[in-house]
Amino acid sequence: MKTAKKLFAILLAVVLVMALTVTAFATEPETPAEPAADANPNEATTYAGAVTITVELPDDADEDETTDETYTAYFILNVEKNAAGTAVSYWLPTDDTGWLPVLKAAPLASHFTFTDSEEGNRTYVALAEGDSISGEALADLLLANKGSLTGTPLQVGDNTVTAGYYLITSSLGSNLVLATADFSVTEKNDYPTVEKKVDKADAQIGDTLTYTLTVTIPASAVGPIVLHDTLSAGVDFDEAGDVGSFSAVANQAFTVTLDAATVAANLGGTVEVTYTGILNTSAVIGQKSGSVIDSTSGETYASDGNFNEVYLTYSNFQTVVKGVDTDTFEANILKVDADDNTLPLEGAKFTVARGETAVKFTLTNGVYVVDPAGTVEEVESGEDGTIKIQGLASETYTLTETVAPQGYNLASTTISLTINEDGSVEGANEAGSLEIGNNTGTLLPSTGGIGTTIFYILGGLLVVGAGVILVAKKRVTE
Repeated sequence: MKTAKKLFAILLAVVLVMALTVTAFATEPETPAEPAADANPNEATTYAGAVTITVELPDDADEDETTDETYTAYFILNVEKNAAGTAVSYWLPTDDTGWLPVLKAAPLASHFTFTDSEEGNRTYVALAEGDSISGEALADLLLANKGSLTGTPLQVGDNTVTAGYYLITSSLGSNLVLATADFSVTEKNDYPTVEKKVDKADAQIGDTLTYTLTVTIPASAVGPIVLHDTLSAGVDFDEAGDVGSFSAVANQAFTVTLDAATVAANLGGTVEVTYTGILNTSAVIGQKSGSVIDSTSGETYASDGNFNEVYLTYSNFQTVVKGVDTDTFEANILKVDADDNTLPLEGAKFTVARGETAVKFTLTNGVYVVDPAGTVEEVESGEDGTIKIQGLASETYTLTETVAPQGYNLASTTISLTINEDGSVEGANEAGSLEIGNNTGTLLPSTGGIGTTIFYILGGLLVVGAGVILVAKKRVTE
């Protein structure tokens, strides 16, 4: 018994300094009871009463982050203490069919010694002399070899259990606890987090967007982390990055799993997951918030911009929803008489270019929507003189007039259409439209045009006529 007491005193010391496997929670040290004045300090007393285990959330826990972690308390051993409150021995009934056979079997058996009491009704269990296994490793072994043994579920709050020596586990780890008095386990706030970024705050329909999900992994993490990503209707999934396992996209949603090996290789660091998407013709048009969203704000973005959202799950823990927005803009052009800008002009046609690339459109309900697969190559002013274009980025486009309104001259130079970062059109009128005027009147013929041809013909006729006259006069003279 002396060896048992000595060795388990070592184990108790390990427990009391909170040896944890995966720091899922911390345990408040137990304060030994004060001995009675007439108590025999060497007399052992078996603790058989009830104690309260209180599972508490950390003081700095984010109320918007949710965790439904389940805790389980596995009763391992009965404990004897002397009047001074020092544990002196640990035992199970000799005929125990639960943990005793587990402790006596490999690989746990090599770490313990077993001694039957003189009465033969108890088996005292002690750490093998010279064994250097840590409380952390011992908890791992107990958890891995418990087989079908069941424990007592613990919930956040107070839980009443029988006093004794316990293995307390959650899906995020385990630890050994000497529970012979009321004590608390505090869930640590060591959970992964995720942030999301997109490389373009605004874009033209058809542009490729690159999304980056940055996952911060705590040093204590165990097991897989799953990212839950939802694309807006205005973005088509394009290509997965090379980190994480991507699921198929269903209803604009997909998951990315960082497996246990990836998590283990990046403890205390970050992992970046990337993928690309393409802004499509279902994109919401116009300037929205343009900011990172966070469900803690209480706002909803179901139809506000082209928001892509993400959250992660880790065991039973779930982060808040976060996301980013990519905007795409519209431009209104108003074709007017250059001398009377209240007079709208119908029938003006333009090509639109982004740098050297012609922009194509789909015409829908009088609106020209940028569409890389579209077949419309020119935009045309309607009866009210307007041209509405949707799906543009904040940059400068070139308009080239190809057909002038009837009775008006064709614009001789190109026009710049500049969209600002806030979605406004540079140089627009109070109504937000860019006015482009056309002139009436006669234009001087351009080089190579029909005008010069007429001059050549008239000149030729005059030359021929002059020649005829000269010949006629000559004949008369003769």
